Order: sequence, then C-alpha cells, then structure tokens
Amino acid sequence: MVRYAVGYRSRAFVTFGAPISAGDRDVHSRSDVLELARLVRARTGALYKVLPTALFAAAMRPSITRPDLEARIDRLIEELAARHANLGVTSGRQTVEEAVEPLETRGIVVAEAGRFRVRERTVLRYYARTIEHLLVTTGRTH
Repeated sequence: MVRYAVGYRSRAFVTFGAPISAGDRDVHSRSDVLELARLVRARTGALYKVLPTALFAAAMRPSITRPDLEARIDRLIEELAARHANLGVTSGRQTVEEAVEPLETRGIVVAEAGRFRVRERTVLRYYARTIEHLLVTTGRTH
C-alpha cells in the first residue's frame, strides 16, 4: 500500500530460523536475559538477506572501475559465504548488474567514463552498514 502512495517498488524478504528456547532461562537473572538477547540478535543477524545494493555499497570506493568493483565484491562474497551468510547473489558481476540501476536511479552513484563514482556518500554508507555485522568480528555490542 505504501508503494502506491509514494511510488516505491520494493520487495520484502522473510526468513525463518530455528526456534530459540527461552523456557530454560531464569527471567530474574540479568545474565540469562542478556545472553538470550545476544543469541536472538546473533541469530537474526545471521539470517539477514545480503542484497546486491549492500554488497555494491560495501565494496564501493569514491571512484572505481567496474572490474575492480566486481573483484572487491567477489572477495566480500567469498568472506560472507565462509560465514554462511544468506546471500542474494553469487558473483561480483551479478551484484553490479542488479545493484547499479536502482543506485543510479536514486542518484547515489553515477557511471561515467568507465568508472563508478559516489554521489551520495551518506546513503551509500547506510546500505553498506546493513551487512557490517556479518563482516566485523569485534566485541562491539552496538
């Protein structure tokens, strides 16, 4: 309904994971509740669908050629596949083919003289951060 009101064409991805039991935890124990919260967050993050726009954004530099971008994306895909991420694409080439049109249409990137250039760095960073939790292994909690 929203897409008709504002003109968006979009899709939703729904993924269901294995059930998480909460019955064996003490609801009055702060450590049990925090452990459950971390488990839910980790499982939800692992199920997140990695979309072409996110990969494109994560691999993008201020100015980059298509072959270099595809190679960077291929390396990201290898890393994410090793972590059993829920990938929506299988190659750098496929990623660029699927991501460039929506990103150009929205004015986020521009293709010129055989290179991709960033026009909206903040928006591109937003897309890239949607998969950051799958790439970073620090102890950061938020």
